[in-house]
Amino acid sequence: MDVITIKPEWEQIKTRHENNCNDLQSVVNNLVKNGLTVTTGDLKDLINNGTALYDQIKQTVKSNAGMFKLPVVREKFISENVEALQHVVSETKIKINRILAAGSMNPMTIEAFAVKNGLVSVSAEWIEQLEQSHTIYSTPEREKAIELIANVEVAIKNLNDHLKGNQFFRSGISIDGNNYRCLLRLSANGELYTHLEAIEFV
Repeated sequence: MDVITIKPEWEQIKTRHENNCNDLQSVVNNLVKNGLTVTTGDLKDLINNGTALYDQIKQTVKSNAGMFKLPVVREKFISENVEALQHVVSETKIKINRILAAGSMNPMTIEAFAVKNGLVSVSAEWIEQLEQSHTIYSTPEREKAIELIANVEVAIKNLNDHLKGNQFFRSGISIDGNNYRCLLRLSANGELYTHLEAIEFV
């Protein structure tokens, strides 16, 4: 399928996400520093109100609590550390939403980011999908519209060229809202009006 054009804003969206990788990296680094393993799925799960990281906290803390023989000490260790790490994860969610500008008129998406071996990057798969979503492909209807546009462009150019050098005309076609003399006028609704009374100046 032939490509007609790619809407340029897709690169702006890509660059904006890429520019925020460092901020997300700091967030991931803090989670890793606190003993958690962070994957792409974990971040997406967290933003979507999932429990993956919270479940990992319980498993990790219980595993570390094995060093304590006394049950009361072990339970205290688990309780205190689970609570502390849950707070870290909750704060992380707030920070990520802030980075993504969640709730704003122009938020970013967590789907754009990937975490591999603790390193944050923009997903190549997401970039490809982003470009595809901004690509306009050829269809018979679109090709016909392009042909008609070309015909109009040629007709306008021919008319303007015909009046070029005529002191009574600025151009052959104009738009509503000005007082320049013309032979054709285009309204805001796309309607074309002919001013044949101006033909005497040709």
